[in-house]
Amino acid sequence: MATGATKSQIISGCYERFLLGHEAAPSGSDDADAAAAFSWTQRFAVKAHQGPVKCVKSKGGLIVSGGDDDCVRMYDLVNGKDLGTLVEHEGSVTCLDMYGPAGAARPTHLFSGGSDGLVNVWRVKDFKILSRLRGHKRGVKSLAVHQSGKLALSCDEDTNLCMWNLVKGRVSYKNKLGSALEEIALGRGHNRYLGRRRSELVVRDLEDPEVDSVLHPGQGKILQSMCYPGSNYAYSGCADGTVQLWDLRTSARSHELKAHARRVKGIAVPMDLAGNESAGPSGFQNYFVSASSEGDLKIWDARMLSKDGEEAEPLGVRQLGVRLTCLCAKEGSVEGAAAEMEEEDDDESEKEDEEEMQRPAKRPVKRPAKKIKKKQNKRYANMARFD
Repeated sequence: MATGATKSQIISGCYERFLLGHEAAPSGSDDADAAAAFSWTQRFAVKAHQGPVKCVKSKGGLIVSGGDDDCVRMYDLVNGKDLGTLVEHEGSVTCLDMYGPAGAARPTHLFSGGSDGLVNVWRVKDFKILSRLRGHKRGVKSLAVHQSGKLALSCDEDTNLCMWNLVKGRVSYKNKLGSALEEIALGRGHNRYLGRRRSELVVRDLEDPEVDSVLHPGQGKILQSMCYPGSNYAYSGCADGTVQLWDLRTSARSHELKAHARRVKGIAVPMDLAGNESAGPSGFQNYFVSASSEGDLKIWDARMLSKDGEEAEPLGVRQLGVRLTCLCAKEGSVEGAAAEMEEEDDDESEKEDEEEMQRPAKRPVKRPAKKIKKKQNKRYANMARFD
């Protein structure tokens, strides 16, 4: 069942202000118990914010989180270092996304939305703010960047949906929705997005403002989280602890699983697990992870879910003892990100050497000896190793 799978890192945030990194890997046990198929190992725990963690994203060896303390924190997963804090927001940081061109191991741009109504765009190379997108009068609740890097979507508390032209840095389309989208995810390979409201999922085409379909989780069910891995399938988590799998081609619920006793605060699909690079026989990625507000992480095999209501057993369970608020899976190759960082450092060193050679020679001047300060790499200012 878990044979041939590789390890995957899952990052979660909690009310207790911590970012937690856990690794799921095959346990290697031949025990028939399904819960023994995967084991969880904690890789790091860092106090990231002065208030609850609101959102977290990971891509290409970079982890970013937003919190109630109005800050964005960045961490280098390659070297295990703290990259510092971004403090341009004047309110809670509620949503994050990252963009990198096709084939790039590292993201090039970071996007952050906050309760101050701003969408800030940062350059990842030196974390310089490039633009402050002003199109919302109230707090931004959700944000998603298209894979082309040319447009983005954001929704605010006033239920205004903005489509941003990132080339020109302005709103190209604005629409008043019936209710705000708590979360937005853009599809990969097609111009479609999935939005989560309190009691429904909305599927829309970017080229057609009309609603393609509305997915209802069921009578009295409240949606708390969703995951859209970029195919024709989606996952949603409910306040009653159930996880639902959706077939977007038929706009129908494919499976429903009683995963937790309390609210499902996050769902993630670890694409670096073997079998998740492409959809399995049922159409869904084979493995997915769910997290509850009670603090337990569970990994599941979608191939073991049945439509007749029979309950499946998780492949691995980890109880964290904290109140989880958000969840994501490591995206992209950490090794590839490390290689790109080394190449970038080499290019910068070569450029500095060329500039040094082009400078005219100066006559030596005798000066009194003084203490020489060690040169600090600007990129990693205010770093501290996190374990």
